[in-house]
Amino acid sequence: MDFTNEKKKQNNIGPNLGLLGLVILLIIVVFYVIFVHLPYNDHQRELDAVRTSIIEKDKLNYDGYFNEYNRSKTYYIITAKIKGKKTYLAYDTKKKLVDKYDHSPVSKKTIIADVENRAKESVSTKDIEIGYEDDEFRYVVKYQTDQALNYFYYTLDGKFVKQYRL
Repeated sequence: MDFTNEKKKQNNIGPNLGLLGLVILLIIVVFYVIFVHLPYNDHQRELDAVRTSIIEKDKLNYDGYFNEYNRSKTYYIITAKIKGKKTYLAYDTKKKLVDKYDHSPVSKKTIIADVENRAKESVSTKDIEIGYEDDEFRYVVKYQTDQALNYFYYTLDGKFVKQYRL
């Protein structure tokens, strides 16, 4: 029996497994870049272009909040200073102004307190976005638990509207 050939075969297994691992890792990275990273970056660039277009078209004094709100219809929510007052503006996909809200909204802390009281689960301000639905601006609280994806909807003056648990 020739043990030298058997030993050479065993010595080649380690480098071959390492090479196979690198090839698999490369495939995963390429898949991620092509199907996740590039589409995400393209979408972000599109949103930046929409925001810039709205700001320039209406000559807005942008106040730092922009959100694409997708439900049955898509709206772009943006905040701007108008006559020194923070104002929420809703635009449709044609970049046409649909509605504005220039009152002082209830604080996010008040909304969080009500959600935590109703759901008995903790949420944070990062779980809250401003949307536009049923011809009205809304706070939308979206958070995930082990059991479900939860949505709470409030008017900007703090009135509870509806809740979904998926």
